[in-house]
Amino acid sequence: MGEAATIIDMISKGGIATLLGIVIFGGVKRIWVFGWQYSELEKDRDRWMGIAMDNLKLASKATEVAKP
Repeated sequence: MGEAATIIDMISKGGIATLLGIVIFGGVKRIWVFGWQYSELEKDRDRWMGIAMDNLKLASKATEVAKP
């Protein structure tokens, strides 16, 4: 709880500029991600998942054809 209290003290003393600095610092240090970064990651994940599923279907069909 000591760390949270320190951050709250800094915000109350420094105002909105300190809060903005903390938010930017947290994003740069990757403590959290911004919404646009998360959206891009989801799009990339979905694209690769689609490619993987298409290849899985193709491999399954190829093994069915190759069965004696």
